[in-house]
Amino acid sequence: MSENKLIEIAAKYINSTNRNIFLTGKAGTGKTTFLRDITKKTHKNTIVAAPTGIAAINAGGVTLHSLFQLPFGTFIPDSKIPQASSHFELNSKATLIKNLKLNKAKRQLIYSIELLIIDEVSMLRADILDAIDTVLKYIKRNKHAFGGIQILFIGDLLQLPPVVKQDEWNLLKSYYDNLYFFNALALKEEKPIHIELEKVYRQEDQDFIDILNNLRNNKLTDKDIEILNNHYKPSPNLNEDAIFITTHNRKADSINEKELNKLTGSSQTYEASIKKDFNESQYPIDPNITLKKGAKVMFIKNDYSGEQRYFNGKIGTVIELDDDGPVVEFSDGTDPFIVEPYTWENKRFKLNKETNEIETTVKGTFTHLPLKLAWAVTVHKSQGLTFDKAIIDVSEAFAPGQIYVALSRLRSLNGLILNAPIKGRTHDFEDAIIDFSKEKLDSGILEKNFKPDAWNYIVSYAKEAFNLENLYYQFKNHEESYNKSTIHSKKQQYKSWATDTKKSILPYKTTGEKFIQKINQIDYNFNENNTAWLVEKIDGGAKYFNENLSFIVKSIQDHAKEINEQTGVKAYLKELENLELAINSQIEKFNKAKVFTKSFIENTIPNKATFSKEKRESDSNNPYAPKKKQKTPSHQVSFNMYKDNMSIEEIAEARNMSHITIEGHLAEHIESGEIEYTELIEEETYQLIKKATETLKTYHLTPIKKAISNDYSFSDIKIVIAALKAKKMYREEFRNKSD
Repeated sequence: MSENKLIEIAAKYINSTNRNIFLTGKAGTGKTTFLRDITKKTHKNTIVAAPTGIAAINAGGVTLHSLFQLPFGTFIPDSKIPQASSHFELNSKATLIKNLKLNKAKRQLIYSIELLIIDEVSMLRADILDAIDTVLKYIKRNKHAFGGIQILFIGDLLQLPPVVKQDEWNLLKSYYDNLYFFNALALKEEKPIHIELEKVYRQEDQDFIDILNNLRNNKLTDKDIEILNNHYKPSPNLNEDAIFITTHNRKADSINEKELNKLTGSSQTYEASIKKDFNESQYPIDPNITLKKGAKVMFIKNDYSGEQRYFNGKIGTVIELDDDGPVVEFSDGTDPFIVEPYTWENKRFKLNKETNEIETTVKGTFTHLPLKLAWAVTVHKSQGLTFDKAIIDVSEAFAPGQIYVALSRLRSLNGLILNAPIKGRTHDFEDAIIDFSKEKLDSGILEKNFKPDAWNYIVSYAKEAFNLENLYYQFKNHEESYNKSTIHSKKQQYKSWATDTKKSILPYKTTGEKFIQKINQIDYNFNENNTAWLVEKIDGGAKYFNENLSFIVKSIQDHAKEINEQTGVKAYLKELENLELAINSQIEKFNKAKVFTKSFIENTIPNKATFSKEKRESDSNNPYAPKKKQKTPSHQVSFNMYKDNMSIEEIAEARNMSHITIEGHLAEHIESGEIEYTELIEEETYQLIKKATETLKTYHLTPIKKAISNDYSFSDIKIVIAALKAKKMYREEFRNKSD
C-alpha cells in the first residue's frame, strides 16, 4: 500500500491538514485496508462510524445515530418544521438540539474528536449528515462546518444507495437535489477533496478491469456485453466450486436450504455466543448455522490466527462435524482444518482523561463460526468479499450498482458464469453520481494544493493552541463552584487558593491573545518569511507557556498533597485532578503546534509515533507532567486471574473472550515457565502431541491436528508447543551458563 501514490497523499492530507476528504475507488482498491491503517497511525483523536449497525461492526466502529444520539426519522435542515403533516418522525435544528440527551462524558468525547471517519458513506443520507453538522457545531461551539473537525468519507457511490421513502422525499426535495451525502448543506461552502484509488488489488485481468470501468462510467459497449455473455452457461451446476450470487434474499435462502436438504446424514447446529451488549441488528451473520457433511461454506473473515488458512470469501466443503467446529477442506490443495470461532466486537469510544486521547472499549461480543452456507449469497451480502469463481444472476437487478458489485467480486473473467445472458444496456447510474465522480483530483493537483492546505492548518492550529480562554474559564468556573458548596464543606475553606490560582492564569490568557493578534497579521499564503516567523514564535511561545503553566501544575499538586490525608475530600481532589489535566492538555497543544511547523519545514508527515516521541521528550523536561499508568498486557490480566484460582471458563466469561483466547494467553506463561503444562492438560495428551511434533518436525497447528485424534483441540496443541519451547529455552540457558 505504501507504493500507491494516492494512498500516501490521502494520509498526508489527513495528518497535515484539516480538509474533509472523500476516499473512493473501485471494489478491491484497498479502501478498507487504508481505513484500518490510518486509524492505527494518525496522531488525531479519531472515531470510526457508519450509517448501519452491521457496517459499523465490520469497520470496527459505532453507528452515527448512537454516537451523536440522533433520533430516527427525517431531519429538516431548517429552524422550523414545515406545517405539512407526516406519519414519520421529523426534526429541525431547534428540536434536535432541544431533545439532545448527552451526558458529560459523551459531550467531552465528542468535543475531543479531531477526525471522524465515516465508512460505507454511499448509504449516508444528506439530511443525516446535516443533523451531525448541527450537533457538532453545538457541542464544539464552533460555527465552521462540522464544528471544525475533519471528516474522512469512505465508500463507493456506485454500491448501496441511501434509502428514502417517497413521503420523506416529498418534504426533503425542497432542500436537496438528491439525498447522496455530497448534497448535504454542510458541504456546500467547501467540498471535500475527492481522492479515487485506482490500483485494483483484487483483479489482474486487464480485459475484466476495463469492462468493470466501463460499467462504472455508463460506457458498457456491445463488445463488453459480448465478452460477458461468452460466459453464459444454461442451468449451471451448483455443486461446482462456485457461489451463486443473486439480487434477492428469498432466492439465496431458498437455494441454500434446498441444497442443504439434499445432503444425507445428520446435521449439527452451531450457535453464536453473545455476551453483554450486542444488538440483534448488529449481528454480522445469523446466530445459528446448521451444517451437514458435504455442505458448501464460505469464510466471511480473514484468518486472524496468523496461519493464513483462509480469507474473506474462500469457499470450502464440510467433511466432518466436530463439537469444536466443522472440518473444512478445499479444492486448491490446502490442508483441511477445524474452523474455530471468530469474535466480533461491539465497541464504544471513550475519552481517557489522563492522556486526552480517545480509546475503544468493548461493550459486547458476538462469537461464532466465520462461515455462511455458500451455494448462494445476495449481492448485498457479497460486498467486501472476493471469489475465484461465481455463478452470477442479475436478471432481476433493480439498481445499476448491483450488477457492478456482483461482477467486481471476481478475481478474473475466468471465474465468471452467467446463468442468464446480459441483454443490451444495464441500468444507468444517476447523473448526479456521474457528475460528482468527475470531481476527483489527480495526484499532481493534490500535491500542488497540499502545501497551502497544510500551512492553513498550522496557522489555524497555532491560534487554537495559544487561545487560553477555555482554560481560564475552567478555573473561573472552579472558583465559582465554592459559592455553591455548603458552608460546612471542607472545600469551602480553600476558596482563596482557587481565586489566586484563577488570577495566575489571567496574564497568560492575555499573552495568548496578543500572540493570536500577531498571527492574524500574517496572511494564510505561506512564504519563506512567514514560515520562519511562525516557527520562531511557536517555539518561543511553547517554551514560555510550558515553563510558566508547569508552575501552576505544581501549585495544584502541592495543594492536593496538603489535603490528601483529610476525610471527605475525594470529590474535591477529583476537581483538582481535572484542573491539572486541563493545563497539561493545553501544554500538549503547544507541543503539537511545534511538531506541525517542524514537519512542514522538513516536508515530513506527522503521525502517532511522531507525537509520542515529542510528548516523551516534553514530559522528560517537565517534572510536573502526569505519569502515564502502564497498561497491563492482556495475557498478563488472564494470568493474574488464573493465579487467583479462576478457571479458564470463568476468566473467559469475565473478560468477554473465548476459552481458546484465554488458553492462548496462558500458553505464553507456560513458555515463560510461570505455569506448568500439567496444570492444563494430562500427561498422556502432552506425550501424544509431543510425538506428533517430533514426527512431523513442525510446530504448525494444522498438520499436527490432522495427525492426531479429533479428541484433542487446537488449544491442547498450543499448550504442548509452549511447553516444548519452554524446555528448549531452559536447555539453551543452562548450556550458556555451562559454557
